[in-house]
Amino acid sequence: MSLAEDSTLPTRFRYRLSPVNMRRGLWVVAGSLAVLITLGTLGSESLTETMLKDLQQQPVWALAAALVGIIALSALLAHVAGLARKSKLIVDANGIRCSPHRHHGPNSWLRQDWQLPWSAIDRAVVQRPDVSARQAQSWINTTLVLESGQQEYAMALLLWDPVGEPLKRPDLMAFRSGGRLHELTESHPLIQHLKRRGIEVEYRPLGFRGRLGMAKPSRKRPKARPGDAPVDLLNFRSLIIMLVLTAVLALAAALHFVALAPIRPLWSPDFGSLALAAGVVFLAGAILSHPAPLRERLVVALLLGASVGLLAHPLSVRVAAMTAASPQTADYIMEAPGKFQPIDADLPTLDLSDLDVPEYWRSLSPGAAHPFDLQRVDEERYILRLGPLFERTRAFYASAGPDSP
Repeated sequence: MSLAEDSTLPTRFRYRLSPVNMRRGLWVVAGSLAVLITLGTLGSESLTETMLKDLQQQPVWALAAALVGIIALSALLAHVAGLARKSKLIVDANGIRCSPHRHHGPNSWLRQDWQLPWSAIDRAVVQRPDVSARQAQSWINTTLVLESGQQEYAMALLLWDPVGEPLKRPDLMAFRSGGRLHELTESHPLIQHLKRRGIEVEYRPLGFRGRLGMAKPSRKRPKARPGDAPVDLLNFRSLIIMLVLTAVLALAAALHFVALAPIRPLWSPDFGSLALAAGVVFLAGAILSHPAPLRERLVVALLLGASVGLLAHPLSVRVAAMTAASPQTADYIMEAPGKFQPIDADLPTLDLSDLDVPEYWRSLSPGAAHPFDLQRVDEERYILRLGPLFERTRAFYASAGPDSP
């Protein structure tokens, strides 16, 4: 029996993550990638061998970071899809009951469970993009706002599909799908339910910010529930763990930069890997701490991720210095103030011009050998122990006296 034949029967809706059919488009993308890889393999017999060789040359930590990133991204996608399966919308003779997706769509949509009887709905407003909107995914932001007294209930419209009777949606690869989606906002079963009960439905254009997924939250929202009160972070074990890890990183950074002997790595950090590590830690913290409220766990996870991104390199250098072999003294020739060339060609050059000791650099003989303590980490990476150099600079300025330039 169809919806038009008996409007008293409950209509159940399932939540979709896209207003268009994604399956065919994803298959086209996957097939295209497979064809490109096949053509590349046929065109270059050494392509696969070269790729495997490049992977083998990568450090273990980089491969591990990439694997962790892939796993974290997969877990995030699975988490979003799992919440979509749990979301539900039920329309029956009594009204509307909704358990929305917690993290998908514009921030103006309600995130908590709610229900509304038909008699309490004064008016419905559909905010949608223009019919000529080119990006099909911009229609995600199509919003149905149910006005009830002084409150507004904002929800998705095009992302709800009747269970067992999927709507005829345009394909991801369809040309100019906006017209079909525009029609769907008027023929959607939920809109038909509202019209059948005499509820006025008004259509309004969705502004620029809404099309970008940054719709402003409505000023009229349901009254705050007890769960919206200030949250005690120490009531959640996951937040406590992340805060403790952040404090441990901060303490380790204080020891590294203040208490322990100064060192300097003679290689540049891999900023891409640091950003990846920070992002993975943030995503893991945001997902694994799901019992805590969303806002609080995002802030704490962001704090932990930023700490990892900023401190991973200096702290890993400190650990390498503590576990590597004892430092060895090497002789260097100064070619410019603060810049030194090694006598042993296998050693790295030194650029210490950023140190604020110009008088000390001018006191050194350009052709003479100057000792530096180096600690070898592996074949290409060395750590410079700055302690002996700082002792020489302090002795130099102490002997020069307060009147020295």
